[in-house]
Amino acid sequence: MNGKSTAALFFGLFIHITCSPILNFRSSTSGINITEGAGLVLSNKIQDCQGKVTKATGASISGREIVFNKGTFVDGNNRMKIAGTYRTGDANKILLNGNESFRGGGISVAQAIEVRNGNNRLEGEILLSNNLVLHDSNASVTCAITRSLAQDIELNGGTLYLEENLSFIDDKKIVGNGTIVCNARKIILGAKEMSWNGSIYFDNGNDIELKSTLHLCQTWTFSGYNSTIVGNGNILMLEPHGKIVVERGANLLLKNMVIQNVALRNIRCLDGAGKIIFQDVVLVQNDDFIFDKGSFDVYGSLDLISGYTFVFQPTAECTIQSASTLALSNNVTLSVDFITTRTDLLAFADSSAALRLKNSTLYVTPTGIQLKNGSLIFDGVCNIYATDKRNVSKGVTIGSGQNADDCTMEIRSGAWVNLINGTLIYRNINPNALIFKNSLSVLQIDTLALLKLNQPFDVDPGKIRIAGASSVVQDGLDYLQGSVEFFIESSL
Repeated sequence: MNGKSTAALFFGLFIHITCSPILNFRSSTSGINITEGAGLVLSNKIQDCQGKVTKATGASISGREIVFNKGTFVDGNNRMKIAGTYRTGDANKILLNGNESFRGGGISVAQAIEVRNGNNRLEGEILLSNNLVLHDSNASVTCAITRSLAQDIELNGGTLYLEENLSFIDDKKIVGNGTIVCNARKIILGAKEMSWNGSIYFDNGNDIELKSTLHLCQTWTFSGYNSTIVGNGNILMLEPHGKIVVERGANLLLKNMVIQNVALRNIRCLDGAGKIIFQDVVLVQNDDFIFDKGSFDVYGSLDLISGYTFVFQPTAECTIQSASTLALSNNVTLSVDFITTRTDLLAFADSSAALRLKNSTLYVTPTGIQLKNGSLIFDGVCNIYATDKRNVSKGVTIGSGQNADDCTMEIRSGAWVNLINGTLIYRNINPNALIFKNSLSVLQIDTLALLKLNQPFDVDPGKIRIAGASSVVQDGLDYLQGSVEFFIESSL
């Protein structure tokens, strides 16, 4: 049908019509209506359909394709605006083949939708009955669906652009490798435990929201400055090939979750400008973990648990923010090995920030570490290993000799701190910056260790134990005050 006149064809009940001549619907007012029980068999493709094709429930269309040019397809009670190809019959597929679109409102789409080539668009309040499939790495689609997806999205290396939040029902997700350009939209996963098997490059991934345990089996890479994974208290399980990678110069916020199977470099930045922000996160290691590029900040709490080593080699300053704590427990070793000349790359935002060890170890290589302004708290049985005591200018330095840099050192009730090797340098000014909680609070200086005092060191009401072969270096005054016990280490 040609021209701008209003026209329609009606195919009636229980009749099969074969259309071999070329049909044209080049006006939005032209159309064809296939009533219930009728069938339309197309021997030739319908090209450039700008009008309306109406297929009643129980009717059928088979044969060749209908190529819509922003035409309307009404399938039962579902009305769709399409710039794309409708493949009829058993194929029952809508193909978006580059610079094409599909739009629906409050509908259930019986046809599968496949995306090929770039710059396609899918929008509206639609319920997909089949997976949304991107054909290959050349395929891209802008997704502006306003209801939760009840099917998977198969990326196949393609690119998904978001213009609305993308929500999934339980068990549904994004499948395969590819890129997601989030455009400040959220990806919200369902409330049932699942595995994620594709490697995804998130361009400004704000936010990815978990509502259950997620097993990450491949790599998630994050670019931009607003990327976030919100755990809602759930578990993110890093499986053997599961990794979280922060792109060069990018930031990633990990918020309110437990991350399990942390090991080697399976959470990492790609360069020194990358940053990871931990907010109320628990890291559960199943092997030693190495953080050797970029930096991290702590908001709220970052808890390191399990009996492995956290190798701390940042290339930029890491900050424990106000009212926040980096906490080590369950025999974790924090191995500080700065690869720059700075010794203050673990910083406290103010006096309310804390590094807390409980039944754990602080190990410092010959580079040394200086802690200023916040609090160093010991609980349970803790160990400190530092550089060789012959180098009395390095080791673990508390404070700087300036009031503003005082770092509170607190040994809690019943805590026992062993300085096993190297030097502990105490440079706080304020006498209240040293806290031994009660008589069961103990600092022990072993044979290969040295306590260097630049200021008074009053252990009352606690106790300091000093091995006979160790020593206390002072600047000409008797700085050591309180209960002191000397002992001889047994040589077994």
